[in-house]
Amino acid sequence: MQPKDQPTHIRIKYEPTQKQTQTECRLYGKDFINMAEAARYWGISHSWAVEQIRKGWNTESFPSKARKKYK
Repeated sequence: MQPKDQPTHIRIKYEPTQKQTQTECRLYGKDFINMAEAARYWGISHSWAVEQIRKGWNTESFPSKARKKYK
């Protein structure tokens, strides 16, 4: 459920109340019903996911200089 008191660029990080299929896409080897779901799944910003999908980058694998999660 998305919070109503937040602006749009913040609400996109939350799971939507209603799911709409818009631009089906593939990012890092996984298929998604839209770009926002891809960004939420991988934990990246929506603008970065959109840029990668529109330019055809990283459809099958992670970028060569992907960040590592340090513990």
